[in-house]
Amino acid sequence: MRRKNQKGFSLVELLAVVAVIGILAIIAVPNYQKFRVKTLQAEAKTLLAALHASQHSFFLEYQGYHSSLKVLGVAPQGRSRYNIGFGDVGTVPANAPTETNFLYSKRICSGAFGLGADLNCEMILETPEIANSYTVTATGYSAAALGYEDLLIAQSEHPSTSYLARLIIGKEANASTPIIPSTAIVIDGWFINQDNQLSNQKLYDKKAITPN
Repeated sequence: MRRKNQKGFSLVELLAVVAVIGILAIIAVPNYQKFRVKTLQAEAKTLLAALHASQHSFFLEYQGYHSSLKVLGVAPQGRSRYNIGFGDVGTVPANAPTETNFLYSKRICSGAFGLGADLNCEMILETPEIANSYTVTATGYSAAALGYEDLLIAQSEHPSTSYLARLIIGKEANASTPIIPSTAIVIDGWFINQDNQLSNQKLYDKKAITPN
């Protein structure tokens, strides 16, 4: 026998539940994205720290620095989202190894967005080019780790058509006429030098990237 006093949820109660869920989503999603980006940024900072340690050891032996990740013994591992290394050969010691083909991780790693053949490192996202100003000199060095911010927070590893269109525009932009920030391709940049100074900067145009 059905009870006469049995009741369901009222419309007001259902709307209240939906509103609470919406509020929680508004709070949770940005925090999740920030946590995701911080987790991925650890990749860039870890490899830059390894690069600095290798440069220090190299300097003790050759009294100079080198721009080849292969010579330094810096080997990217796993699924990579940042292009890490140097943009130009620079000035290497005369008595040092002459290998200069592997200045940055994108040239080492395999994968759809990698240019190399190292199967231990898979470049799973498109990454920015590193400017020539990030290189080595007789007395120091400046290295970069660059990743497209939109791809770091994206749920999918496959960029949308609209994103690719913006990416092309961003690559063609000139530093003297930057893209409007609201539609710009944001680059998450991490940088390190011979003094082990690590810094982070948001960039909008790959041609405008210069050392701090």
